[in-house]
This record gives sequence, C-alpha cells and structure tokens, in this order.
Amino acid sequence: MRFFAFGGRISMDIKKTIENDLNTLASEFLNSLEYKINKKQSGFIQLLKLKHWLIEDKPRKVSFSENFCVPNEYENGLRNLIEKIKNGSDGLYRHQSRGLFNGNAKDSMFYDFGIHQLHLGITIDLKHKKMIEGTKDVAFVYINNEEVFFISLMGHGEWHLQNNLRILHKESPDLIQHRKVIGINGDDLTDEEILRCRKLGVNYLINIDGVAYKSESIFNSNGIIEYLIFSDRLHSTIENIVIEQLVNFQKEFNIIESTRIDMSLIDIDFNSFNNFKFKLNYNDNSIIYHVDISEIKN
Repeated sequence: MRFFAFGGRISMDIKKTIENDLNTLASEFLNSLEYKINKKQSGFIQLLKLKHWLIEDKPRKVSFSENFCVPNEYENGLRNLIEKIKNGSDGLYRHQSRGLFNGNAKDSMFYDFGIHQLHLGITIDLKHKKMIEGTKDVAFVYINNEEVFFISLMGHGEWHLQNNLRILHKESPDLIQHRKVIGINGDDLTDEEILRCRKLGVNYLINIDGVAYKSESIFNSNGIIEYLIFSDRLHSTIENIVIEQLVNFQKEFNIIESTRIDMSLIDIDFNSFNNFKFKLNYNDNSIIYHVDISEIKN
C-alpha cells in the first residue's frame, strides 16, 4: 500500500503512485488484448502507441491514385477491404502490420509519412489470430477520419520510398495540407537518407516540388514524442485533482496531525482518458472519487 504523510504538506509520492497505477492499469488492459508488452517501456506509453497506430473502425470513403492496381490474386482481398472501409466495421486493424500488438514493434513509415500498410488477405492468420493472413505485397494507404486513399501496392521493405509521399502531394495534396511548412525550405533527400534519419530518430523537412513537408508525427528512435507530452499532461491533471481532493479529505475527517492516507488510482477510461476513479483511505474511512476531466476543462 502507498501512504502519504500529511501535516500541512502533500507528499511528493503522489506523482510516483499515479505513474505506477497508470502503468499497472494500462498493462492489465494490454494483457486483456493479448498484447506483447515490452518490459523495458512503460505500459501506459505502449497503450498510447497502440491507440495511435490502430485504425479505428468508422465509415470512410475510398479513393485511389491514378496508377493504383492489384494483380488478380489480390482482387478478392481488395474488394473485401474496401467493403470493410465503407461499412466501418469488422476490424480494419486486422489488415495492419503483424507488429500492431507487439510492444517491441514500431511503424516508422506511419510516424514519418503518415502512411499505413494494409494486407490484402482474406483468411485468418494462424500465427496471429487477431489478424488477417499477411500478403507478400501490401497496399500503402493514407487514412484520416473521412477517407482512405490507396496510394500504391508495394513489397515489404519499401517503407522509406518517398515516391508514395510524392503521389499524395501530386494527386491528393489536401490530405497532407496540415504538414506543409510555410517560409522554410525543405531538404532534398534520397530514400537512403530518409531511412538513415528514421534509424537515428532525426526529424527533418523534405522538399517536394518546392514545398516543405514535416513528418506526420514528431518521432524519435523509441517512438513519437507526442506520447510523452500527452502522458506528462495527463499525469499532471490527475495529480492536481488528487491533491485538491486530499485537502478536502483532510478537512472532512478533521485530520490535523501528520498521519497516513492511502491513495490509489483504481480505474481510467482508456478510450477518451476523460474519466477516472481514485480512492482515498484513512483508517476505516474511505472515499472513491469519480472524475470527469472534460467537465473540469469546460
């Protein structure tokens, strides 16, 4: 149990307890998904990575680049995929990388170009039963909340080829409008230089026909920095709310002398991160607090 000493001051152990409890809750949630947790990394950070990488089911329109085509062997798979996209059901994530549920895996093409890879199989993958059987070639697609744009069909290992980004720039620039950087010149990079930057966790601006584009995400060698920023903000928000209620808790139970109060984070909504529960306990007195962060923000 974690205890906090009071007597006019709040123990700094609260911060560590929130961090530990968030990691425990996240790890339990990931285990329920049969996610392979990387023991060297925070469970909460891995959950954020999964949420960022996993394609959410929702109806979207489908569009194609001018030269997109598939051989006969993939026609049924493509037809099945298009139906899932339009209906927004049946788990589009099942066509993603086999590494989606592996904490040791990362998708540098997605972090950098914002481009997903989708397998065109039809049957269940016997080794990864959450997933559809992988195919030798994969569809490179750009996805937002309204649209899935099929860019090209390419083989594994071609994640760094900037031609896919050039197709987006030429044929559907509105999809990557948010990545344009005005007033700065981008770098003329080769595909090999892009690959080297990713391996080193180096962010860059790329020049395409005189337009500078930033990466889809601010990434580093271990993933994307946005995870860490979001995690820090959430930790701080929860900590401030807990401290406020700890003061009220002391007043309610007339706690004057330095004593010990047990605090634990017992639940959190990992869909929105807006709702969480924590418990305060002093002797035989305990209160469970239900918090809606969205109401506090508003």
